[in-house]
Amino acid sequence: FRLGVFFADLGVVNLPGGKPTIRMTGGAADRLALRIVGYDQHYGGYVDNVRTGASDVNYATTRGGRLELKWSPFHDLSLLGTVLAQDDSPHDSAYSFYNSRGYQWNGAVANYSYSNTRIYSLKGVFRPRLVTATSITTYARRRESSHGDFTEPAYAQLGLNPPSPITDAGPSHTFSRELRIASAREGRFHWLIGGIYIDNRRTILENVIIPGTGALLGTASNDVSAADSFAEVREEALY
Repeated sequence: FRLGVFFADLGVVNLPGGKPTIRMTGGAADRLALRIVGYDQHYGGYVDNVRTGASDVNYATTRGGRLELKWSPFHDLSLLGTVLAQDDSPHDSAYSFYNSRGYQWNGAVANYSYSNTRIYSLKGVFRPRLVTATSITTYARRRESSHGDFTEPAYAQLGLNPPSPITDAGPSHTFSRELRIASAREGRFHWLIGGIYIDNRRTILENVIIPGTGALLGTASNDVSAADSFAEVREEALY
């Protein structure tokens, strides 16, 4: 094995540091390459919550990985499959007082947005003599949960001051497909034509919970608001 071999060298399985671990030989394996990347990042917090007495509340963790498999069955055709996964887990936001030089905040409830993302993509490139044809198909699934502080509005409207969260959660699904054809010859004149289709669908579940409202209003629950919404956006374009 040798150093400095990267994903562009077909027939090599390598780590991000450039050290190949497996060399595949023989037949179609000579035109096959695999890359696997993983990461785990921790961000230390620097904001102190003076209301709860907690320090460095805005720390966060990001974990994920990417797998790419490239195959060139013929000299003028290549296929690239990609799978990406990532989890973002923040503990609290980086809010701080505007009129203070210190990084301090007085939130009663943590403000964060957790997300879980999965992306699957297939890209094909065909290069005959005169043109280059590219096709990209992608599906993305994202699960998100946002958590906010509703304590001050609850106190202003109902006179209740316990920590009151507002949450928004729900999945989103996005499918896209793009096809483009471009000139491949060298020269002053180049042309490109193509089209793209995108379909995005998202479901949002929102809840506002104010402790004490059940006794105040004579209900069995402290959930004062519950909403269920669905949105779908489709886009099409030619260029």
